[in-house]
Amino acid sequence: RMKLQSKGEALKILNNELAGCKKERDRLIIMLESKKLLEQQIHDIPKVCGLNIDEINYSEVRELQILKDKNKLLHLEIEDLKQRLNSAQGDMKVLRRDRIGARESLSAENNVIWHQREELIQELELTKARVRHLSTDLQALLDEKEELVTERDAYRCKVHRLNHELAVLLRAKSQVDIDSLIMENKYLKERCDQILAEKELVLQSLSKYKAMLDKKKMKGNVRLGTNTTSGMVVTHKQVHELLEGDGTIWNSPYNTEATLADLRSLSLALLDALQDKTLALSHQRKANKILAERVSNLESRLSKEEPIYPSQLLLEGYTSSQVDKDLNNSEKKCLYDTVPLQEKVVEKKYTFSKDENCETSTNPPISGDETLPPELQELVLKAMEEISLDNSVET
Repeated sequence: RMKLQSKGEALKILNNELAGCKKERDRLIIMLESKKLLEQQIHDIPKVCGLNIDEINYSEVRELQILKDKNKLLHLEIEDLKQRLNSAQGDMKVLRRDRIGARESLSAENNVIWHQREELIQELELTKARVRHLSTDLQALLDEKEELVTERDAYRCKVHRLNHELAVLLRAKSQVDIDSLIMENKYLKERCDQILAEKELVLQSLSKYKAMLDKKKMKGNVRLGTNTTSGMVVTHKQVHELLEGDGTIWNSPYNTEATLADLRSLSLALLDALQDKTLALSHQRKANKILAERVSNLESRLSKEEPIYPSQLLLEGYTSSQVDKDLNNSEKKCLYDTVPLQEKVVEKKYTFSKDENCETSTNPPISGDETLPPELQELVLKAMEEISLDNSVET
């Protein structure tokens, strides 16, 4: 590129010199034409005046010769500049060809690079998709692990509680009545069903009252009653005023005075009866609440002195904070108990194989209480090995 730039600058210089030479040539041509005109005039003057031409033209001939020599030199310089221009044009063609070839090779390299980039981008997209898939799988596995851990903890707590209950049941001084335990479970199940039914009724009543309130709000004014415990929306006083007043509902032409009086008396009687029932129901609820509090206090006092239910007797002294510690201790104890049994089984297997390899029956036969069949022996050995491996991995 630098070489091409230098060639271009040289070509500019040559073009400038060529333009100067052309200007000089034009100037000389003009001078020669003017010279010819002057010579012609000079030749005409002596003829008219009778003067000597040779004396007059001597100096001008010398100047003309000098100008011709200069013109020849300029022609030579012009030829040299033309040759330089042709060589520069050839060099420019070669450089242009080289530049086109370099550009094509560069474009080919760029195409290869872009193709490689596209392949890398495709591989990157595939890798990202795989990473997303693996991340979702990992999250699913972590969720499953959390579920399994919670389930395992629940089973561990259940096993610990059952172990405690069995231990209490086995070393209890007084016998635990299983029938009473079953009856307690039935009673608790009925209580749970009853509580669920009451919850469902409360939810239904709440939804009904909410719908009524929304309907009243849509209509306009909302007049709520003061008796919130009975669940009324309108008070008894408002109902009395409605029945005793002269409203539009009583001004029908089909209603006579007797029927209107009967209807009003019947409505008032029903309203009084309803008010009495609601008052009795509220008193009954308060009494039931007081009785329930007294029963719960009595049960708490009795449970301090002696367990009332069989489940309380079984769960006496149970704490769920020592679940992990107690289970680890029990596992270690089971491991220590299985090690001598495994050694004994290995020893029996060795003696059994030794007895099979012996050709003579010199040794006394082993009793059936101390030996096992070979299939059972192998199963017991495999189970012991798996238990020992699991315990070693956990520790």
